[in-house]
Amino acid sequence: MKERPIIFSAESVRAILAGRKSQTRRVIKPQPIGFPGGPIPERGTYVFRYAGEHGDELKEIRCPYAVGDRLWVRETWIPDPPQDDSWDYYGFTDGEAYNFSALPKRFKKPAHVIYRASWNGPDLRWRSPIHMPRWASRLTLEVVESWPERLHDITEEGAIAEGCVPYIDPFENIQIISVTQIYAQLWEALNAKRGYPWDANPLVWVVEFKVGTL
Repeated sequence: MKERPIIFSAESVRAILAGRKSQTRRVIKPQPIGFPGGPIPERGTYVFRYAGEHGDELKEIRCPYAVGDRLWVRETWIPDPPQDDSWDYYGFTDGEAYNFSALPKRFKKPAHVIYRASWNGPDLRWRSPIHMPRWASRLTLEVVESWPERLHDITEEGAIAEGCVPYIDPFENIQIISVTQIYAQLWEALNAKRGYPWDANPLVWVVEFKVGTL
């Protein structure tokens, strides 16, 4: 069992907290050009095809999200320790950046963090999920199952497990956009700028999880 960080958008975090999201899809890197074989159970690997210098090459790749692994969630955040005159609060904020070495250990916990996904007040100067340390994470996920598939192979059930909600026309009371279309729009918004648009149909790891304990 391994423990590693994983980044989620604020929308995904809200879906996890609401109990609607139990899957996530992550691009396989480096991206193969094909997936000719199934799993090799005794090795815990999958066979992928890559473009090699002298033609296509077959490689065995192990999924980085193994069953039983724990994923601690990184999300958009800011620290929120109290200004109680017992320590140098302004030395911590330092005007621009947060000096974490100056933060007392008793405040290094989720209770002293504001999360964008749960914040309903005015906009704040948020910190990127990349900079979230382990102590600030409020969500830990346990991998239940994982497998590779083409992005376009996602089913309606898979899109719902990704946290997508069917769009119902309020006047006709009918579903006018499929859940997979909604997921495609979300994927495009998050991944197109990273070089993996929906139309590219990349190979992805499908990671099924449950919420664990911190």
